[in-house]
Amino acid sequence: MYETKIYYSDGTLPNISKAYFYSESTEGLIEKENTLNHNDVKKHELRQLIKRKGIVILESEITLSSGEKTNYYYDIKKVSADPKGANLLGDLLVKEVEKYRAKSVGGLESGAIQISSSVVYKSSGNKRKGIYGFFVRKQAKTHGLQKRIEGYLIKPVVVVEDVITKGKSVMQAIEAIREERVNIAGVVCVVDREDTENLLKENNIKN
Repeated sequence: MYETKIYYSDGTLPNISKAYFYSESTEGLIEKENTLNHNDVKKHELRQLIKRKGIVILESEITLSSGEKTNYYYDIKKVSADPKGANLLGDLLVKEVEKYRAKSVGGLESGAIQISSSVVYKSSGNKRKGIYGFFVRKQAKTHGLQKRIEGYLIKPVVVVEDVITKGKSVMQAIEAIREERVNIAGVVCVVDREDTENLLKENNIKN
């Protein structure tokens, strides 16, 4: 079943929460078709698209950015670069980030760039005048304006991510945003690998 997980903070990371549309414990939508609302149908379509285009089974193990080794890989960049995938992600994620009255959305390069762009596009013209986008570089540029955060960092801020394993990329983005003296309203991801070593929890974010 698709669901939203909320992590309640003790003050270290205020008001962080996470919504996901596909997780390793997710069995999919089990209701009959005539009981599904429009949003459920979109979630089901996204899940099927992830299964078809976003899961790579490998003969040998690879190392994830988290340091974990695995022989299957979630390639959500292929999903977000697909016209239908970008449309579904935009429709679904814009609803999630709007729960936090977000004025800007983004995350660490490069996983968050296409996802936040879909949200920005889908938010255009709504009653809240749209949501701005940004992305966080892994390292600040050494030329030009030498910025680490590109785009619009406007409060309230929601961090997005394509795949969370341990949460390393999310924490990197949060730390960079905090350096700008901006707090985070929420964290939304597409795929949760549900690793037992979760940096969000280790930073005193309780679920």
